[in-house]
Amino acid sequence: MGFRKAKYKIIDTEENLPKDTTPWTWRRAWGITLPIPRTREGEKLLTEGNITLKQAIAWLISASVIYAFLTTSPVSIKNFANLSLQSVLAFISNNLLGSLLSPIGFALITGAIHIIARLFRGKGGWQDFFIVYAAFNAPIIIFLGLATFVYQVFSLEFALLLRGWLPFYLLLVINPITIKVSYKFRWLGAFLINLFVWTIFSFLFVGLYIAFNPGILQK
Repeated sequence: MGFRKAKYKIIDTEENLPKDTTPWTWRRAWGITLPIPRTREGEKLLTEGNITLKQAIAWLISASVIYAFLTTSPVSIKNFANLSLQSVLAFISNNLLGSLLSPIGFALITGAIHIIARLFRGKGGWQDFFIVYAAFNAPIIIFLGLATFVYQVFSLEFALLLRGWLPFYLLLVINPITIKVSYKFRWLGAFLINLFVWTIFSFLFVGLYIAFNPGILQK
C-alpha cells in the first residue's frame, strides 16, 4: 500500500490578513513625528497612516487656533478689567479668521516647494507632501504658541530661547525631512529648496506689510 505525498499550499499570512485602513489619529501621527523626527517616520505616515487631505487641513487649523489664542490671550488677560463684549468678539473672530486661512498659506508654500522639487526631478505628489508637511509642522506650531504664552505670562528666559530656537528647528530639521520623504532628495538638496522658498515668502510678506503700512518706514 502506497502513500501519497500530501500537497500543502503555502499561505502568506501577511498578504491575507485584513489591512487596517483606519486613518491615524493626531496622537498617533504626532507621536512618531515629535520624539525623533526621521524620514522613516514620514514614510510610515504615507504608507500606513491613511491620512486624508481633509484630516491634514483640520490639524493645521486646530494648531493655528491654539497658536493664535496662546499668543494673544496674555495681553487680554493683563487688560481683563478693560475688556468688553465687543473686544472679546473681535478677539475671537480675528483669531478664528486667521486660523481658517492658515491652510491657504501652507498650500502656497508646499505648492512652491512641490514645483521646484519636480523641476529637479523629485518624485512625489503635492497631496502626499502636504499631508506629511502638516503632520510634522502642526505640533511645532502649538509648541511655538505655548513657548510664547509661557514667556509672556511667567517671563521665563527658557521659553524665550525655545521660541527663538523652534523656527530654526523647522528650517534645519523638520521641513527638510518632509521634502526628503516626499521627493527622495538628500538632506542638502531638501534644505536648499526649503530655504529658498521660505526666503522668497519672507521677502513677499515683508513687502506686503510695508505696502499696507507705508508709515512704518518714516518712523
